[in-house]
Amino acid sequence: MFFKRDSQKDELKNEIEELKKEIASCKKEIKSSKKQISRLKSMRKNDEKIFETHHDYFTTLFLDYELKPKGILKDMQELSQEILDFEVNVCNKHDLTYWISAGTLLGAHRHKGFIPWDDDMDMGLIRKDYIKLCEVTPDEIKNNNAEDFFTFRVHPMVRENFVFPFTRLECVTENKDFLAGIDITPYEYSKTNEFELKEFRDFRDEFFIRLSGGENIETIVDDMYERFNLDYDSGDYIIKNPTYIRHARHYNKEVACWDIDRFLPVGKIEFNGKKYNCPRDPGYFLVADYDDFMQIPKILIDQHYSVNKLRRIENIDEIYKDVIEKVKECNENFE
Repeated sequence: MFFKRDSQKDELKNEIEELKKEIASCKKEIKSSKKQISRLKSMRKNDEKIFETHHDYFTTLFLDYELKPKGILKDMQELSQEILDFEVNVCNKHDLTYWISAGTLLGAHRHKGFIPWDDDMDMGLIRKDYIKLCEVTPDEIKNNNAEDFFTFRVHPMVRENFVFPFTRLECVTENKDFLAGIDITPYEYSKTNEFELKEFRDFRDEFFIRLSGGENIETIVDDMYERFNLDYDSGDYIIKNPTYIRHARHYNKEVACWDIDRFLPVGKIEFNGKKYNCPRDPGYFLVADYDDFMQIPKILIDQHYSVNKLRRIENIDEIYKDVIEKVKECNENFE
């Protein structure tokens, strides 16, 4: 009996000793882990300093040096501006008020031209003028013998599970590879500046479902105007097409809405040595989409992959040269 108790005590002591050893080992591992965590934090701080330094260098390069694109990107930008000039000719001929917008306006305001990595252009019109532009552009393409190199795709363009909320005038290769283009976005007059972002997101989803079901676009837009208290002819505010909520920056902030007096009448801004229409107060317009828009972004939300795709095409330089010459001639002889 006593021997049994002594044996149990010895086993218990052994177990306690083993536990002590395990605890000691765990303490060593914890201490080692703390040191590793401390080193990682130090490395992270150092990486952040390096990243900030690189960002500052790039900001200096992009804002204080005159950088010039080359190769395919240069051709894309040159052709994009020629395409824009064609549509500007159409707007002027038909007395339609346009303005350059989005990344194009940002580029004009910050760089006097293209954002260094951009490969397309953007313009906007009030819905009423936008509808007219969509009606007359195909005729102007035909009248100016531009059918061989222009493709006009009218909003809405439905692809897979997404509706492109703009119209696009573009040039493509024989195999339908995108060469360059401009996105044309409708803006709306509004009687109020109070909107819920969730309502816009819900309508965007509804918009896609109804379009996919074959419903007429005009009917859906009329419903949109009634739902959000919009107007075709006038308003105290201007908002971007409510179906144009697609990027992370739009999800995380309020709906972009501008006072009419700071938006219209349009002003002028320089872009690559030419003057284009712009919102009356460009900075006021840009802050709604880009916050601190004079800073080079640390993370690019819009990344364009067209340049890399085009590198695979044989004789792409000759293709661009031919199309650019045709569009230039078209603009010079625009009727």
